[in-house]
Amino acid sequence: MKLRHSDNLSDPPFGLSEHSVRVDGDVKIENESTKLISGASDEAAPIKGRWWAFSVLVAINLLCYIDRFVPSAAKDYIKKDLHLTDTQTGAFYTGFILVYTLANPVFALLSDRGYSRRLLMFIGVSVWALASALPAVLPQYAPMLVARCLVGVGEGSYAVLAPVLLCDLFAPAMRNRVLGCFYIAIPVGSAIGFLAGGIVADKLGWRAAFLLCVGPGLVMSALVWTIRDPRASRPAAPGGSWRQFARATWQVLRSLGRNGQYVAAVGGYCLVAFATGGMADWLSVYLARVAQVDSGTASVVVGGATALGGFL
Repeated sequence: MKLRHSDNLSDPPFGLSEHSVRVDGDVKIENESTKLISGASDEAAPIKGRWWAFSVLVAINLLCYIDRFVPSAAKDYIKKDLHLTDTQTGAFYTGFILVYTLANPVFALLSDRGYSRRLLMFIGVSVWALASALPAVLPQYAPMLVARCLVGVGEGSYAVLAPVLLCDLFAPAMRNRVLGCFYIAIPVGSAIGFLAGGIVADKLGWRAAFLLCVGPGLVMSALVWTIRDPRASRPAAPGGSWRQFARATWQVLRSLGRNGQYVAAVGGYCLVAFATGGMADWLSVYLARVAQVDSGTASVVVGGATALGGFL
C-alpha cells in the first residue's frame, strides 16, 4: 500500500487535520474524530492526571445513563398524572435521541475547529444537568418534552468528546481496556436509572425522580475543568473556509460509504440500537400492564436484567 501526501488538498480543511494522505486513491483525513478509529498515535510517557480524568469521565457517563432512563421507569406515573397517551410519553425518548444524534457532529466539528474540549464538555454537562431537572417543576407536557430534548444536546457534547479525550490520555496498548471500562457505565447507569427512577417515582412521586442527577451532574460539570487535556499544550491546527471543510467531510463520507464492512457494521448497530432502545423504553410498562406487575417491581426487574446483560 503506497502512501503519499495529497496533492489536491494543500491546505488543512477548516482546522480538521494536520495533514491528508492518499490510500489507494482514497483521501484519508486524519483529524480529531478519525484518531479514535485509527489509533495512530505514537507511544509516549504516561500523562499525569490521566486516571483522575478517567474517573471524572466515567462518573459523568454513569450519571448520563441514570438520567436517560428515569422517564422510562416513571412512564406510567407521568401518563396517569398528566393524562397523556403512549405516543406522548414515548416522545420523551424519541425527542432526546433525535436531538442527541444531531448534536454529536456539531460538537465534533467545534472540537476539530480547535475549541476547548473542556469548555465544550462543561457547557454540555451543565445543560444536561439543568435540563434533566426541569420536568420536576414544569406543569405541562410540551415544556417537558423540550427539556428532554435539551438533555440530548448536553449528552451529545459529552458522548462525542470524552472517548477521544481518553484516547489522547492513554497509550494505544491501554485504550481497549480504558474504553471498555468507560462503556461499562452504560449498562450500570441504565440499571440504576430503572431501579432508582422506579423506586423514587413510586415512593416520592415521578417529579422527584427527575431530580436524581441534577446535583451530582453540576458537581461533575465543575470537575471537568480539573481534567488535563493534552491537546491544550499542542499548537492549534490552522483554520480554513467552510467550503474546505465541506469538501473534506464529503470525501471522508464517500470513502466510508464505499467500505462495505463499515456500512454493514454501522447498519447492524443501528438495528441493535433500534431494538434495544424500544425494549428499554417500554419493557417495564409491558410488565406492568400485561404481566400485572406493579410499576416499581417492573423497574427493578428491568434494571437488574439490564445490568446482567450488560456485563455478560
